[in-house]
Amino acid sequence: MLVKIDELREFAKTVVSLLPAYENEATILLLQGEMGAGKTTLTKEIAERLGVEERVQSPTFVLRRDYDAHHVKFNKLIHIDAYRLEGGEAKALDIHHEIDSGRTLIVIEWGENVGSIPHDLKIEIISKSLFERDMNIYSGRGEIYE
Repeated sequence: MLVKIDELREFAKTVVSLLPAYENEATILLLQGEMGAGKTTLTKEIAERLGVEERVQSPTFVLRRDYDAHHVKFNKLIHIDAYRLEGGEAKALDIHHEIDSGRTLIVIEWGENVGSIPHDLKIEIISKSLFERDMNIYSGRGEIYE
């Protein structure tokens, strides 16, 4: 789906509506796309839809940032940047215990670097122009949303 920069807020709202929430496990959203495609920008918009009050920053150097969320579905947002990770290093993120935490959304940028982690949605972001992105949304079962 082609998304213009001024439509990103509405797109983030759609993403949040598609995400399931669980009482006993985390919801996982994988973001994939080239450098500068807009993964962090999308995460910031999602965080705003979740009522995160803190300034959302890229976790590139710290790998992970946690935020309190104020949303009917989620009360915690974990933002991970897996750009520098390879294979087994994903275990260093220590998210395995978070997966057992309900009402938590884990957004993983560079999701392809964490191996075959079970996820609820994956968004593939492809730059089309400075102000347009192709955003393809896949369910954890591989089905595409139009």
